Amino acid sequence: MNLGIRDGSNKLKYNASIGYNANKGVIITSFYYKLTGRFNVDYQVSDKAKWMSRISFGYSKTNGVSTVSDKTTWSQTYPGDSCLSFNKKTGQS
Repeated sequence: MNLGIRDGSNKLKYNASIGYNANKGVIITSFYYKLTGRFNVDYQVSDKAKWMSRISFGYSKTNGVSTVSDKTTWSQTYPGDSCLSFNKKTGQS
């Protein structure tokens, strides 16, 4: 199951999504659960500058024949994707 929202204006755009996946295994006690989320923001500071940020989240839990795991991850792509960009030639970022 996935759910996403995208909206914005000329200066500010955002995108948020969440996903959930649950699978039961062949063996009675086996399973796999996964929850993910993402949030993106783009802001046009001026005609020549744009700020962008990306944040994501992931959680998974597994119970298999030989593996059991419970894992959570957070990621903010910063400063690589969270940046201020300038375009001198066209004034567009």
